[in-house]
Amino acid sequence: MHYRWLILTSLFLIIGCKLGVPPDRPQEVIEQADAIDTPSMRTALLSDGVNAIAAGTEDIWIATDKGCNHLDLRSHLWTSYTVEDGLANNNVSCVATDSDIVWFGTSSGVSKYDIKADKWSSYTRDDGLPSNRIRAIAVDGNYVWFGTDKGLSRYNKELDAWALRTTD
Repeated sequence: MHYRWLILTSLFLIIGCKLGVPPDRPQEVIEQADAIDTPSMRTALLSDGVNAIAAGTEDIWIATDKGCNHLDLRSHLWTSYTVEDGLANNNVSCVATDSDIVWFGTSSGVSKYDIKADKWSSYTRDDGLPSNRIRAIAVDGNYVWFGTDKGLSRYNKELDAWALRTTD
């Protein structure tokens, strides 16, 4: 029984090696393999410290203690985002999707990523948050709610205005 498995495995290896790279397109195959090995397309997470996950119709966003990972469900490509890309802080505690906008809660405020425009914005206590330590995010129509360690804040997307809800 073990001999059959060994013979079948050997045949698959021999056939696979013979058929592997088309002789008329070896450079194209090598370039495709190199493209898959770029850091932004690897399937590894930035960190095993996963804090939150948000799923859209075509995307999955994973918040970690070292940044955020994005999985495009159509292409199956992974992208990593850190402070170098526009996050307020790499310690991302929560994430929420809102059509073409993704909201990230960090220990240094909120980051907003406009996917279509490829533009980042950040909001802090100076903008209307009760604290820069964001613990939760929820999207509710025209509002985005932010839970912090010092209360709640509601952002009105239409008016670009903040409202605080605290015990003070």
